[in-house]
Amino acid sequence: TAIYSMDGLTSWQQWFVADTTNATRPVTPSSPNALGYDAVNKLMYFATLGGQSLYRLNLSDFEMKFVGTISRKAGGATFDSGAYWYVAQQSDELWRVTFDSTTGMIATDLKYADMNALQQQDYGDIAFDSTGLMFISATVLLGGQPAFRQIATFDLTTRAYTVLTNASLTSVIGQLVVAPNDVIYNHHTASGAWSIIGRDGVISAPLYTSQRC
Repeated sequence: TAIYSMDGLTSWQQWFVADTTNATRPVTPSSPNALGYDAVNKLMYFATLGGQSLYRLNLSDFEMKFVGTISRKAGGATFDSGAYWYVAQQSDELWRVTFDSTTGMIATDLKYADMNALQQQDYGDIAFDSTGLMFISATVLLGGQPAFRQIATFDLTTRAYTVLTNASLTSVIGQLVVAPNDVIYNHHTASGAWSIIGRDGVISAPLYTSQRC
């Protein structure tokens, strides 16, 4: 059994389940966005693109459940330490969402921090390493228009926002995932290129090019 996502560059996306006969059926609303995976419970949380409805998809039985409405439209998101974290679109607001242990519905949805009020940016993705340090990919805006890409970190304890790399709009900075060994992988949506981001912000040459997603 597998899950497939349609081309993320189009205005329509949807996840499907493929069974042993290769028959497929949609299991989510169109355009899932701001994904956060609870690896302990095998639950994938996601918001609707451009909306504030939050869902979870159980990867054990592929049951989808609406779990509530978040306070802001989500940009980048992740799941860590029992909570769903998201950054409000075109802002520096980091939000933390917890869930009722019985119903699975949203229990709290609270703004955790204003991460970097010194610049206007649109957060493409966020991901935590094993120490709880958040890695960020973002597009910095000047006068409301995209100016350059950025890789940064945010320390939840000290609230320190640290810029690691600034790069041109044509750079391959995109979606982030931190592997169990704390290697930070980066996927560029438009090209499909996979690369590694060092802890100093240096981006490796592409390791592999996959389908766009």
